[in-house]
Amino acid sequence: MLLVILLPVAASSQPTSTQSSFGRQRFQLEPLGDDWFSATIPVTLASPAPFLVAGHSWSRRSSDQFTIELRTGVDGVIWGDWVKVEVDPDTVENDSAGSLVFIEMGVRYLQYHVKREAGHLPHQIKVDLVNPGQTPEELRRQHLQRMSGDETSGPTLKFGALPRPPVVSRTEWGCPDGQGTSRPPVSYTTVTHLIVHHTAGSNSATDWAAVVRAVWNFHFYDRGYIDIGYNYLIDPNGVIYEGRSGGDNVQGAHFSGVNGGTLGVAMLGTYSGVAPTAAAAASLLRILAWKTDQRNLTPYRSALHTASGLMLPVISGHRDGPGATECPGQSLYLRLPRLRAEVQNEVNGASYVAAVSAASFAVEAVAPDSIVAAFGHNLAAGTSTASTLPLPEQLAGSSVRIVDRLNEEFVAPLFHVSPGQVNLLLPSGPAVGPATILVDSGPGGKLAAGSLHIVLAAPGIFTANSDGQGAPAAILLRLTASGVITYEPVSTVDPASGRWLPLTVKFGPPTEQLFLVLFGTGMRRLNTNEKVSVLLGGQSLPVSFLGPAPLFQGVDQVNLSLPRDLAGRGRLSLAIFVDGRSSNQVVVEF
Repeated sequence: MLLVILLPVAASSQPTSTQSSFGRQRFQLEPLGDDWFSATIPVTLASPAPFLVAGHSWSRRSSDQFTIELRTGVDGVIWGDWVKVEVDPDTVENDSAGSLVFIEMGVRYLQYHVKREAGHLPHQIKVDLVNPGQTPEELRRQHLQRMSGDETSGPTLKFGALPRPPVVSRTEWGCPDGQGTSRPPVSYTTVTHLIVHHTAGSNSATDWAAVVRAVWNFHFYDRGYIDIGYNYLIDPNGVIYEGRSGGDNVQGAHFSGVNGGTLGVAMLGTYSGVAPTAAAAASLLRILAWKTDQRNLTPYRSALHTASGLMLPVISGHRDGPGATECPGQSLYLRLPRLRAEVQNEVNGASYVAAVSAASFAVEAVAPDSIVAAFGHNLAAGTSTASTLPLPEQLAGSSVRIVDRLNEEFVAPLFHVSPGQVNLLLPSGPAVGPATILVDSGPGGKLAAGSLHIVLAAPGIFTANSDGQGAPAAILLRLTASGVITYEPVSTVDPASGRWLPLTVKFGPPTEQLFLVLFGTGMRRLNTNEKVSVLLGGQSLPVSFLGPAPLFQGVDQVNLSLPRDLAGRGRLSLAIFVDGRSSNQVVVEF
C-alpha cells in the first residue's frame, strides 16, 4: 500500500482568557489516483486538551460516493482501529460537505484512507485540527450556576411575560474571535420558526464550552461561515450558550440555506438513539417558550416559512426543511410534538395534558372515532357526565379541541369531565400523524395542551378493572343447538382485594357454541379480515364480528368463536392485532 506523508500547512495559537491553550493546524488530503488516497499526519499542536477535533470539508458532486477512514496513534507505529468518518448530513449543501470528529487527548498521529465507490474523488479534502483548549474548572462551575435563575439584566431581554433563560455569552465560553468585529456585518430577521438541531458529536464530554469552541471552528474555518451557525447551543447539563454574535433576532446559518425567519437551537451531542437529558430538555423548553412568547407564535401550529416556501411547524426539526438530513436525531425529533405542547403550557402557565386510549391506556397512538382519556390538572371547574346523545361539546364549562398536522381544528364530544380527567370521543376528521389536544377549562381557566399521535387503528380492550389490565370487560355468549342464547360473565370480583379476576369459562355439550364478546375502542376503521387477527394463548382465533357496538359511541365490539380445545388450559393472554398494532393484553381463564 502506498503511503504519502503530508506535513502541516499551517499552525496557529490564539489563547483567550477562558482557555488554557488554543491552536489550529491545517492540512489537506490529495488523491494519488482515481480510486484512493492515503496520508499520515503528525499532530503539531501543543498539549491538546481536553480533546482534539478534526474538521473535514470538501467540494462535492451529487454522483460522488467515497468513504473516509481514520485511525489514530500516539507514536506513529502502533495504531488503533480504522473508523469510518461519517459525513455530517447537516453540512451537505449544493457544492460542499463536511464532517466533525472528536479525538482522544494524547493522540499525536492521524492516518487517513479515502476510497472511491462511485463517481469521482474530491480534488482535495481540507482538514483542520483544533485544540480547543481546556475551560478553567471554576468557569465551568459558574456556567452551571447561571442556569438556576432567569436573566434580569439588560432591558432588551424581556419582551413578553416570560424572561429569557440565562445564557453563557460568547466571551464567557471563549469564542476564539472575541466579538467578531472583523467579520462582515450580521443580518437580522423576523423570526417565525424555531428550528431544533443536534450537533452529532459526543454525548459524554466533560468540557462543553470547549465543544462549543470546536463547533465554532468547524463552522468558521471548515464550512466557511462568517460565524457559528446556531443562535443557541445547549449542553447535557442544561447550560445554554450564545451562538452567532449580534444579539436577538440575528440570522444564523443552520437551515439548509433558507435561514430567513428562523432561530436555530442546537443540542450538543447525538440524539439518534438516545433522548436528551432532563436538564437539556428543560433548557430547550425554556428558550423556545421565551422566543414563542416574545414573537407571539403558536407553537403547535404550522405556518408558511417564506424563505423556503414550505408550510412548516412553528417548532420544526432541521429535517423538516428542504435539505436531506437526519438532524436533530430520531429520538429528539419524535419528541417535538410533545415539546410543542409543553412550550404552549409554559407560556400559558398550564399543565401538560396526557392523552391515552381510554381502554388500553397506551400512550403510543389513538384512532379517530375512539374514546380517549386525557389527564392533567385544572382541566375543569367541576365534575360532570354526559346524559344525552349526541354527546355535548361542553361539560362544566370545559371543551376540547384537536389540532391536526394540517392545521385543521376539530371540537371533540365529551363523555365526562373533572379537574383531573376528561373523557372524549376523538372526532373522525383529523389527519393521521402528530396532533395537539387543547383543553379549555372555561372562564378564568388556562388553556392546557398535550400531544397525540393519530393513526387509523389503535386497538384497545376495555377491562373489568378499568386499567387496561387483567380480566376483560366482556361477556360469554352461549348458543345451544336449539337456538337458545344465554349470556354469562367472564370475571368476578375478589372480596379481599376488590379487583375483578377472570372467571373460568366452561364448555357445555358438543352441540353448543361459545362466543367471547369483547368491548374496546380504536378498531373499527380497519375491520377487515386481512387487517385483524386475534391471539389467545398463542392460538389464532377466528373473528366473527368487529364493528361499532350498538348504542355506545366510540365503543367497538369484537365477537370471537371459542374452540373446544381451549378447555382446561387455565389462564391465557389475549390480544387483538389491527394492521400490525397490538392491543393491551387481557386474561381469560378456561
